[in-house]
Amino acid sequence: MKRSDANESAALLDSDGAEAACAGSGGNGTGESIRDGAVFAGDPDDGAGCGKAAARRWRLLAAILVIVFCAQCILIARGNSLCNDEGKHLVTGWWLLKHRQACLGVDNSPLTALFAVPILLDNLRLPADVRMGSNAHLAGYRLVFGSPNPEWVIFRARLVTIALGAIMLWLLWRMARGWFGEWGGLLVLGLSAFDPNLIAHFSLISTDAMLAVASVLVLFCVDRFFARPTYPRAAFLGLALGLAVVAKFTGLVLWPLAVLCVPLYWRSLKGKSRRFWAEAALISTACGILVVWVGYGAYLQVRPPFLAFPGFLPGFDQAARYATHGMPSFFCGETGTSWPTYFVIVLLLKTPVPLLLAWTLALLAAATDRKRWVERPWILAPLVFAGVFYVISLRSHLNIGLRHILQCYPMMALFAGTLVERGATGVVARRVRWCAAVLVVWLAAVAALIFPLDLSYFNELAGGPTGGIRYLGDSNVDWGQDLKRLRRVLERRNANEVISAYMGNTDPAFYGIRYQFLPVMFFSSAPQTFVVDGGREIVAASVNNLQGTLYAVPGLPDPLAWLRVREPTDRAGYSIYLYDITGDAEAHRRLAQFYRQCGLTVLAEKEAAKATAYAAVPGAASAGAGGRPPSGRE
Repeated sequence: MKRSDANESAALLDSDGAEAACAGSGGNGTGESIRDGAVFAGDPDDGAGCGKAAARRWRLLAAILVIVFCAQCILIARGNSLCNDEGKHLVTGWWLLKHRQACLGVDNSPLTALFAVPILLDNLRLPADVRMGSNAHLAGYRLVFGSPNPEWVIFRARLVTIALGAIMLWLLWRMARGWFGEWGGLLVLGLSAFDPNLIAHFSLISTDAMLAVASVLVLFCVDRFFARPTYPRAAFLGLALGLAVVAKFTGLVLWPLAVLCVPLYWRSLKGKSRRFWAEAALISTACGILVVWVGYGAYLQVRPPFLAFPGFLPGFDQAARYATHGMPSFFCGETGTSWPTYFVIVLLLKTPVPLLLAWTLALLAAATDRKRWVERPWILAPLVFAGVFYVISLRSHLNIGLRHILQCYPMMALFAGTLVERGATGVVARRVRWCAAVLVVWLAAVAALIFPLDLSYFNELAGGPTGGIRYLGDSNVDWGQDLKRLRRVLERRNANEVISAYMGNTDPAFYGIRYQFLPVMFFSSAPQTFVVDGGREIVAASVNNLQGTLYAVPGLPDPLAWLRVREPTDRAGYSIYLYDITGDAEAHRRLAQFYRQCGLTVLAEKEAAKATAYAAVPGAASAGAGGRPPSGRE
């Protein structure tokens, strides 16, 4: 069959027409699947039931998986407290829409405006001292918690990311269904809908999730363009490439990636002239640059020559500095800024085992079955996308979480669709399908067991979330998401107060938590004279603070290192650990020393008085001893 004939048949795959589906096909409704000049016989077992009814059933199953994904994200979005960077992204988008200034936070994406759309009609205000150049984290905190209903503001903004996640899953399903048939479409959807890492980040206000969606959109447009090259499809590809850059500066990588995929679609090159390809490339480039130009504020440039990119160059420079110099992080027991093997360990410990197996099997199949990818080389495109992004991440010094390789996960899920080959027949094909189904069920069980604490997920190789904190920190486990859960834990323990070493962009007082301030918090309204009652003294410490990442000062002892050698008495989620130091003279001596280092004299004196009082009680020098010093409450 000639490519030109196949292109017309491929149009069938572009629609959701009922005649496009049989169980093992996805093609022309006659038991054959047509794509790029090749005909694949459908599985005889799948031949029955072809037609509109079968097509509806397959689409219903796909819709159910997308709905399950969204439902998980919605429930997690309702349960998480405001996470780090969420307020920053939200206020940046709100500022852009309200004040028509390109970026409040210079390194933020203009597409953050999407997050602010649901709250645009709310009567939100920022203090008059907030202006361009202000701290975006602080501005985000003031915008969210200055509103009448902060929880409702956060949740509606998160719904935008969830909607984008549904779009991404739909794009993955369309590609997988066209490449591998209906079974392949469901496999790819299952591997994505139950991935704890995708669920976690698509439950947040996240530009990393935006980039993952943009990456899938670019691959979708690349595939559509080469399946049937036209000028409009070249324009759509350019628009997708531009949106990727506007989503996040890392999206620039997708431009050369689109070019790298050209050899995978070499058959398409034969049917068009060189002039067409040159014009198509020009159209794509022009459309992409136009989107970047507009996205980064060109429409704000109201005077000739209208060519400024107000938010692009400063933001790109800042992002490049982060990638070059890194940020404080924790890795395998030490703090620093970057490690060559960081993302290797992240991939091995944060990826669910069934996903690792699916990826490995797909890679082995590609390596051993040369005929498959020689006949259909485009199925390697997701692997190329994921591989290039991953290699670039290995070279980056910004080692602060799996979220920076998040776009690799939908790509590898799509590549894993090769396991259920379209039109494959016989016993081996059926066994492979059963194995793929087992992997999806296994992954669903993983998602169910970690739910709703998906952000802190670690696999069995790490020893689960409680073991994973020995290896990784930051957004891999603790992004401030468990403050609401801390309140419930304290209520269960009948504890009215806590000594707070929480790291996050929320004041615990917002959730009714009465606390003693420790100088490792971002936002606090607690008076710096209040100490908890001596009858029940509990320290609630975020994992990031326990790991000593952000507050390690050269020449000074780690202020919370003494807690790391103790056994926690409870936890809130997997990111906040509770330690009972009631009557513990040594613990209060440590707290007094920390307060003194930070210049908090009043708190230092009160903690020193507690330590002295406890030490005077026979046998009360260690945790759990009796004695009750003066409360020092104010």
